[in-house]
Amino acid sequence: MPEPGKRHQRSRKPGARMPEDAVYVGRGRGPSGRWGNPFRVTGRSAVALAGQYGLDTWKARQWAAAKLYAHWIAGALDSLPTQVAAMALAELKAEGRPRPPTLDEIRRELTWTFDRGRDVVCWCQTFADCHGDILRAVAIGRDPVAAAGTSPHWADNFRCVEAQREAKRGEIRENIGRRSYVKGWTAW
Repeated sequence: MPEPGKRHQRSRKPGARMPEDAVYVGRGRGPSGRWGNPFRVTGRSAVALAGQYGLDTWKARQWAAAKLYAHWIAGALDSLPTQVAAMALAELKAEGRPRPPTLDEIRRELTWTFDRGRDVVCWCQTFADCHGDILRAVAIGRDPVAAAGTSPHWADNFRCVEAQREAKRGEIRENIGRRSYVKGWTAW
């Protein structure tokens, strides 16, 4: 299984530096912002998508903005509810972003050799849902829509599943160290 890179939070603190060889995936003008998410957490489409699940919290809207990004790069905005898709297309038109990055571009530029994803940096907090997680998932060959998860109520998005797997790996390493765990450790 290919290994994803890490996602780091960018900082404005004096002396803060971006990790070496990491790729900035936040918004911006020109080539530095081409990976940015055109869907804002406060945008009408993100609010409407979170509202489809009966939620109006910041966390639900963050998930919705990442989900919109996943559908946009997959070319599947029309699979969203009609009202949400119409709002998303209107936001894209207002943003002036007619073409998303292709999945091949993402895999080519955000993957190191040996199927390891590159580290990405954006302004989102590391515990929040972010389009950077979608980019990390696509870089190692995952489907962007599946990586975004099915609902803000469930922890099935790429970031949460990745954290659950890492916790399980730690548990297995600990058990191997105690020599009480023999079977199945190679699967992780």
